[in-house]
Amino acid sequence: PPRPVQRRRGNNDDGEPMEADDASEENEDPMAVEQQPLAALVPGATAGAIVPAQAVEGSGEGAAPLLRSYARTLANEQEAFGVAAAASEWRLVVVDFEATGKAIKFDEPIQLAFRVLGAEERQVWYAVPSVEISAGAHAIHRISKEELELMEAEPLVVVLNEVVAWLTKVAGDLPLAFVQHGRFDVQMLVACLQRYNIDAAFLDNVPILDTLACAKDMWRLTDLVDNGYSLQKLHYMVTRQQLENAHDAEVDVGATTGLAARLFFSSGCDSADAFFV
Repeated sequence: PPRPVQRRRGNNDDGEPMEADDASEENEDPMAVEQQPLAALVPGATAGAIVPAQAVEGSGEGAAPLLRSYARTLANEQEAFGVAAAASEWRLVVVDFEATGKAIKFDEPIQLAFRVLGAEERQVWYAVPSVEISAGAHAIHRISKEELELMEAEPLVVVLNEVVAWLTKVAGDLPLAFVQHGRFDVQMLVACLQRYNIDAAFLDNVPILDTLACAKDMWRLTDLVDNGYSLQKLHYMVTRQQLENAHDAEVDVGATTGLAARLFFSSGCDSADAFFV
């Protein structure tokens, strides 16, 4: 099974459904708790020697200093992180789901977003689940079964087969590794593949980088609560901008990618592989 990672958006450890957030939490301003800017937490952090000079087209010798300068802005951090990911021994895929609920043993994804780091391959699926969308989940992502049907979304079993085919194609000869925010998405994918009798062996022991767990550990954010707003809070800390349209899986994939890039550059690792391990 996938490696244990930290939980995402408050699912229970035993996989049981959670009660819907109460109204006070739902209306709470996710930025109400002001966090210390990351620049103060990791002063002078730069990209470091990300990849050999020859890995950067047209860069020639001295690419590492160039990349250190190149990666000082958020957008360039993400591009340089993509260069590092392209040189990885793994095919690194960022993933985020919106689902019918948080019980991995029962609930199902209804929006599945993926991004291959360093390859600009992206894919988003909408799926009609075989279980009802809980009121708590709908209050977060605002996706209903009626909307899915109007989109002419396919049944989840059809989408899952397409996801497996796509992941196999983008992986090529490399083993897969995933980046996600919290403990949820890949675990739900594996559970659903098994439930629908689709071979999930290619995900056995797949490495998972949890940006929530990394942020809490590397930046000592011990008071960061996994209440469904942690990605928004961390995005604001990194960019000083609100995360518009949060809880759209494609938007969250972008935010998770940016957060992973900042974590990488603040880690001091020389490569994406060293950071991932």
